[in-house]
Amino acid sequence: MANRKFSLTFGLVSIPVKISNATREQKVSFHQITQCCGARVSQSQKCKVCGKEVVRGELDKGYEITKGNYVVLKPAEVDAVKLKSVKSIEVVGFVPADTLDPITFAETYYVEPEEGGEKGYSLLLESLAQLKMLAIGRLTMNGKEHTVSITSRKGLLLLTLLWYPSEIVNPPQVAPVAISAKELELAKQLITAMLGVDFKNFKDRYIEALRELIKAKQEGREITPMAEVAPTMDLASALEASVKTKRKPIEAVA
Repeated sequence: MANRKFSLTFGLVSIPVKISNATREQKVSFHQITQCCGARVSQSQKCKVCGKEVVRGELDKGYEITKGNYVVLKPAEVDAVKLKSVKSIEVVGFVPADTLDPITFAETYYVEPEEGGEKGYSLLLESLAQLKMLAIGRLTMNGKEHTVSITSRKGLLLLTLLWYPSEIVNPPQVAPVAISAKELELAKQLITAMLGVDFKNFKDRYIEALRELIKAKQEGREITPMAEVAPTMDLASALEASVKTKRKPIEAVA
């Protein structure tokens, strides 16, 4: 997403800012290919009544009220629905930094000051950092008004889109299962033995495997499918073996 410009407002303070994606999804793009001729499938849009091919500018928006019956809205009518949050990030309040449940986090963006907004930006950045607070606000983007949080991180403001409570799916009910004291102790030992993760070493192995598959197909090579992991039946034995393989060797005493 290209930089988008907003006015970040709290109280009577207005700070010109721009936001940009903080993350970028890795993916391998495919086209739909027919099995009969090895050709790409046409993506043309046709009217189901007259069969005419239509382009984006010839499309309206329809909300289905009953099967096959729509309330039709013109693009100009949709654009006429204006909210204060369309051109501004409207801060409505502040909460302690540990208030939000991570399940509410959707997408994160970097926030930078625009010309003339540097002092107000720095003031909000430092205030949030010292008070250990989050700003909570609203903005409209991609046709939807979002609740957002704004936080201070490493000298930069981060804006995170939040899921609305109504968008969060109720958690499943998991029935508790009895575990033995030995199994619990072994599990704790295994966790202790595996302490520490270097996130810099993480990468998308599925994307790499897809790229290797494409390369192998080009070169006429075959790739052996990965065997599925079988569920562990004897939990205690598996834990004991895991602890032995993961336990760090004890340093020899000089």
